[in-house]
Amino acid sequence: MKEYGLTAKCFLTKFNILRKSSKDTYILFASKLDGLLRQYLEARKVTEFNLLVSLLIFDRMKSALSDQF
Repeated sequence: MKEYGLTAKCFLTKFNILRKSSKDTYILFASKLDGLLRQYLEARKVTEFNLLVSLLIFDRMKSALSDQF
């Protein structure tokens, strides 16, 4: 990951700024968030936090909903 400049900070930043586009379904948006967060946790060598991952994703999705309405 370091070879391509993909650091934990990069993944976290992308996770925090990602917004649902009008073309994305909520399932696709959740999938993108899931991938970025898992890459961040992997880069930080965090394992076995599936419940934490789900909770953080849902919190981000809720904040995206409030941006649209």
